[in-house]
Amino acid sequence: DLSACRINSKGQSSITHAWMKFDHDPALLFCFSVALFSNKARFIRWDRSGAVVSRLFDWIKTGHLSDFLWRVSRTSATQLGKDPTIDTPTRAESEAAMKALLSFRERHPDFFPIELTEDTPLQRVTVYPDAKPTKRKDVARCSIRPSPRYFVGPKPHVRPDSVNGKATQCRFAVEIIT
Repeated sequence: DLSACRINSKGQSSITHAWMKFDHDPALLFCFSVALFSNKARFIRWDRSGAVVSRLFDWIKTGHLSDFLWRVSRTSATQLGKDPTIDTPTRAESEAAMKALLSFRERHPDFFPIELTEDTPLQRVTVYPDAKPTKRKDVARCSIRPSPRYFVGPKPHVRPDSVNGKATQCRFAVEIIT
């Protein structure tokens, strides 16, 4: 979504827009923006640790800007920075997770600091364990790849004030066995 990371018409910094995009979307790994200065432009790739900025170029005389926008319009959400391991759970997963989370909060109210209602939107996080070689001699060393594990819970409840501080996020979630 290029519109969320742009310099607005008042010339305000695109840093604010990038920070807001990362702050509101924990599933965003990076995003792109274009800074326009009359007939000159720069491409900017943002992530949680900062930005990489291209050299200034004349966007009217070169085809760089139109080529970039054409390519961006044909890319997938993952190629535009969406974390493929965070998605929306199924209705059955949401119901099971909400039941478990509400039960846990009821038993441990001091340990569960976030507001949680049956209408709270949930996310599913897929965790791919590292494949570890086995020491068993009767199993081929790399023939077993562990299955992914699925966890469902609300968005992270801790929101640090800096963009790069959001790389590590605390979540309350329950494992969903499929």
